[in-house]
Amino acid sequence: MPPVLPQIAARLLPVTTQPGLRIPCADRTKTDRPEASGLARSAWNGRMPFFPLALLFIMIYDFMYILPLILLYIGYNKLQGTAAIRKLERVLDKVSSYIVPVVVSLVGILLGYYGVTSLM
Repeated sequence: MPPVLPQIAARLLPVTTQPGLRIPCADRTKTDRPEASGLARSAWNGRMPFFPLALLFIMIYDFMYILPLILLYIGYNKLQGTAAIRKLERVLDKVSSYIVPVVVSLVGILLGYYGVTSLM
């Protein structure tokens, strides 16, 4: 075995050491714990600052879609019991018994048409 290979193997293979000893990891960082090495460690030590920023943008993006629902819920609770809401509920109660079967039928027809045309 060439003398260089044991040195490389010693760097890359996991080494069990006593607690508190610093060991070199494959990405040339130093750590006290072998399980906290590589990307798992570098993601939180400032090398990848885009992660918190990406998480912030994801939360803002999700909040854009949740905010109208929250506002609708708050508005409905404040207006509940008024004449306009009671009339809207009566109209929706009558119409909903027709909307669901019509939409399900149209989706079924569309899926059937798409299935038949894709088989041809």
